Amino acid sequence: ETVRALARSLVRAPSLLAAYRKAVLVCARMMQTLTLQAAADAELRAYHYDDAVRLYSDAIAKAGSAADAAPLYTGRAAAYLKLNLPTEALADAEHATELDPRSCQVRGVAPQVGQLASTCAMLRVSCRVVAQAWTRRGRALLQVHKYQAAAEALQQALRYATEADNRRKLEHWLEQARKARAADATLVDSEQASRRAGERIPLLPLVERTNERTNTTRRCRA
Repeated sequence: ETVRALARSLVRAPSLLAAYRKAVLVCARMMQTLTLQAAADAELRAYHYDDAVRLYSDAIAKAGSAADAAPLYTGRAAAYLKLNLPTEALADAEHATELDPRSCQVRGVAPQVGQLASTCAMLRVSCRVVAQAWTRRGRALLQVHKYQAAAEALQQALRYATEADNRRKLEHWLEQARKARAADATLVDSEQASRRAGERIPLLPLVERTNERTNTTRRCRA
């Protein structure tokens, strides 16, 4: 009887029927995205990186919002890193860090006491997505030798990382970025100093020297 009453009300209110149909389509699209994401995550864990990239790409095409797309770009960035494609990984990681609108904050009204557990779980998931996006951005920047930007990205990842193991890995990569940045700066300073020294030293004039024993003449610097 309830179903019949709902059907009658939908027929009488075309706008309500249209909203219902739209909600059904959105839910179906979301389920397709989640199914593809789960399959892509499984392929990534199984070391099937090409298949993971393909499935993440399909899921991105069906994602309905920026919040849904951010973990997909993050996952595809991880697969690209495993395939040694840092440029593609960097593009996806940058996209993920720009897309995620949550930034570990609960939007809307403050949660009630009964909702506290689910709110904390949502925060952990959100923080993990943001930390992963910044981590993969930093690692991709390391591979393309942009050490200053890599250090900044990894520092951002540390702001959101909550698990001890992840923080240790981030600190290790951050130390690598800092050492590489220092070595790169030292090399640049050395090259600049050599160039300046070469500019200051004037070339000696050319003179002719004669070898009396062989009776030959050659030109050389004085």
